[in-house]
Amino acid sequence: MRVHRLNFALVCGTATSLALLCAGVALADPAGQSQGAVTDPASPAARAISDLFWQVTVIAFVVGIFVEALIVYTVLKFGAGRAAAPSAEGDDDPGEDSGGHHGDESRAASTVYPGHHGNQKIEILIFVVTAAAFALLVVFSMNTLFAIETPPENAPNSLTVEVTGSQWAWSFRYPAEGISELSAISEMHVPVDTVVRLDITATDVLHAVWIPDLGVKVDAVPGRWNHQWFTAEREGRFLLQCAEFCGGAHGNMHAAVVVESKAVFDAWVAAKQNPPPPPPPPVLDGDHISVTLEEYRVVLERPLNINLGANVTFHIRNNGTMTHALAFEAPYSVTSAYVDAGSTLNWSVVFDQAVADAMVFCPIPGHAASGMSARFSVSQQARIVDVYLHDSTVPGDTFSITPGTIDLTPGERVVFRVHNNGTLPHNLKLGEPYNVVSPTISGGETTFTPPITVADASDSYWCDIPGHRKEGMVGEFAGEKAATTGPQLPGFEAAWALPAVACAAGAMVWRRERRELR
Repeated sequence: MRVHRLNFALVCGTATSLALLCAGVALADPAGQSQGAVTDPASPAARAISDLFWQVTVIAFVVGIFVEALIVYTVLKFGAGRAAAPSAEGDDDPGEDSGGHHGDESRAASTVYPGHHGNQKIEILIFVVTAAAFALLVVFSMNTLFAIETPPENAPNSLTVEVTGSQWAWSFRYPAEGISELSAISEMHVPVDTVVRLDITATDVLHAVWIPDLGVKVDAVPGRWNHQWFTAEREGRFLLQCAEFCGGAHGNMHAAVVVESKAVFDAWVAAKQNPPPPPPPPVLDGDHISVTLEEYRVVLERPLNINLGANVTFHIRNNGTMTHALAFEAPYSVTSAYVDAGSTLNWSVVFDQAVADAMVFCPIPGHAASGMSARFSVSQQARIVDVYLHDSTVPGDTFSITPGTIDLTPGERVVFRVHNNGTLPHNLKLGEPYNVVSPTISGGETTFTPPITVADASDSYWCDIPGHRKEGMVGEFAGEKAATTGPQLPGFEAAWALPAVACAAGAMVWRRERRELR
């Protein structure tokens, strides 16, 4: 019964550990998947490391079998049972040792190990075999080390990426292309079959860049640049994990290496180098908007995103050869006077009703159907709310967000202007029911969240960089309960907590059973 209880505890502990380990790994790599660094490497460096692993494994396996075979042979041939008979005969001789000893040691040794004790040939053979095994390991290891540290000379295609680690996020900068990538879970975009040179550093504490499938593992040290390279041989999305414990959210410090075709990478670079311009300001009360009427189109000076309640004057010019006019559809249903070819007209409209997406057009029959139309919308102008994020490198000084509470009125439109007053990357995320997040910005920068329409129910807001919310960078909307800011275990560490408890419990049961069996 005791043995059954012990086995049951050990089986339960092992099963729980394996199940939670799988869950922990699943939680730990949302950025990408490690697809098999040993069995299916994705770069020459990873393949060299995989080959070294198998070479060392084969050598260790062969040496291990040889050593185990010698141990078994020695035990069976020269065990205590076989050596007892000659030793007993020596003890029966009363004149063998008058001083109380058990016989001459050299004679006993030669009796127990006949023909082997002091055999220099065997000792030299053991030394040579051991030295040869170590020499093979040194040769294989040095060849692999040179292979993974030396990029190809004069590679026709090459790309340099600066990798910076901060608590608890990665940022990537492409100096030649003049672009940067920074977010809670960033992406390093690289083209396939291209030599990628990594310049690696950190801003605060020690981190480490680990990309298993691409054979990269390098420390990120504050104030120092380390260097590594890789060439991805197939497209995919590969996990980049911090491999140096760097604080509470270390287990969630992920990024993704996105390997794509050269054409897709060039398109991504072009989009980063030429981001879309910021949206034009809304049309406000008292604005004058120029409108040009042609055959057959309506040309607007800027998009008509009109602030609710605005009185707008339209300066209409007819550049066509026919008479035209301008009209707004329901709920306004208003039409300007007709404008002859080459003439102009000033026409004012008060926009006192909200409309999401309506049409402005020429009301002359057939003109709107020919494409002489545009779109407009009317909504309340968004209120700008300033939010300040602060961090400190002083030990014990927690992160903070100001204001800690924000009053919102249901139905109003709000845009949050985010100021990073710290030194680390930050962003701002709005909880349910909005679930929007601002771009991640570095210290001293400012950004905006997308506009929201305030609902009756709301949640908290916080910095979504892993670990920053736990450090205190969280606030609440008025009337809502603040989010918990106490200690939290990231997914990977939490998955290991219960297996540790299960193993400890199994060990305690095992020790108790041993004491009872005694």
